Amino acid sequence: MRKPARILDVLGEIEADVIALQEVDRRFGTRTSTLTAEALDEAGWHYRPVSDGAPSLGWHGNAIIARKAVEIEAMVPIALPAFEPRGAVAALLRFDGVAFAAIGLHLGLLGRHRDQQIGAILDYADQELKRPTIIMGDTNEWRGKAAGLARIGRSHTVVPPMPTFHTSLPVLALDRIIMTPEFEPIAHGVHASALAKRASDHLPLWADLALKEPAR
Repeated sequence: MRKPARILDVLGEIEADVIALQEVDRRFGTRTSTLTAEALDEAGWHYRPVSDGAPSLGWHGNAIIARKAVEIEAMVPIALPAFEPRGAVAALLRFDGVAFAAIGLHLGLLGRHRDQQIGAILDYADQELKRPTIIMGDTNEWRGKAAGLARIGRSHTVVPPMPTFHTSLPVLALDRIIMTPEFEPIAHGVHASALAKRASDHLPLWADLALKEPAR
C-alpha cells in the first residue's frame, strides 16, 4: 500500500538536496501522483511538472524534486527506446549561482533495451544539457559488465554499486548514481532505516557530491 506521508518521512531522513523518484505516478487512468504538490511543499520540497496542467508529478513515473534552495529552471521528458513504456526526466537546476542538471531514470527489464536506453540518455545529456550532470535511479541492471554500463564508465564516474533490492534482504545493486567528470563523490551509502525498509521495495541510494574547481 502506498503511504505518501511515510515516503516523505524517509526523504526527510535522507536530508538530500535533490531526489530522483521512480514509480511516483500511478500507472493507469489519469496517472495522478502519489505525492501531491501541497504535501511536497509542506515538507520543504518543490518541483516543476513536465507539462503544464498534467496531474502527473513526473514522466512515466520518474520525477525529480529539490529543496527550495535549489532552483528548478526546467523539467524535460526524455523518450527512451523500449517495447514497454519507459522514460527519463531531466531537470535543469541552479544552486548558489551554479548551473547543473539531474536526470532521473527507470530502465527496462530487458538487457538489450537497457543498453539502448543508457545510450539514449548519454546522447541526450551530451547534446542537450551542456552542464555538469548527475544521472540517478533504478537501472534494473545487475550485470556488472553490461554494455550500457561499460559505456557509462568510459565517460562518467559511477558511485560504487551497493545492494538496494529487495529491502527485506538487499542482495542486488539495481540503483546507480552516475556523474559527469565535473563532480567528485565525497561519500555514498544506502539508507537502510526501519522506515525505509517499509516504504519501498528498494532502499534509497545516496551520495554527497562536490563540484571540482575548474583547472587554472
